[in-house]
Amino acid sequence: MDQRQTVFVGLIVCGLLILPGMSQSSEVIRGNRSLQIEACHLELTNAGRAASFRGTVIFDVKTDAGGKVASRTVLREPSFMRSFVNLHEFECCVDHWELKPATQYTVILTAGTTGSTLREWSYSVAEKDGVSVRIVIPRITRNCNGDGT
Repeated sequence: MDQRQTVFVGLIVCGLLILPGMSQSSEVIRGNRSLQIEACHLELTNAGRAASFRGTVIFDVKTDAGGKVASRTVLREPSFMRSFVNLHEFECCVDHWELKPATQYTVILTAGTTGSTLREWSYSVAEKDGVSVRIVIPRITRNCNGDGT
């Protein structure tokens, strides 16, 4: 499988299953909350393709009154992560998200080449009151023969 391919599977938001259409982004509206999240492309570097690793990066994201990302700060990042994953591309994508209401969000990215990260990478967005979205990006090719494999 080409490491540049990104497969967008779905979102689970507060018990609601949102299936994506043809778009590369999804918008979820619940009450006065609105999350417009572009499916971010994640790519391994050459060093990352050769390494065995698993890492989690945690960002603090604050939005303005219009829901645009006003600031993004790295709270936790393994020292090797930027050598193995193109985080700049992910951060640029996050900067284009629209998250309402204007508040503080935690964004967590988990990626790697071992354990559960061999099958899938994920990122999640959590509001401080516990409302969250988790996006799963499968890294393996699914066999859609109708037999569940």
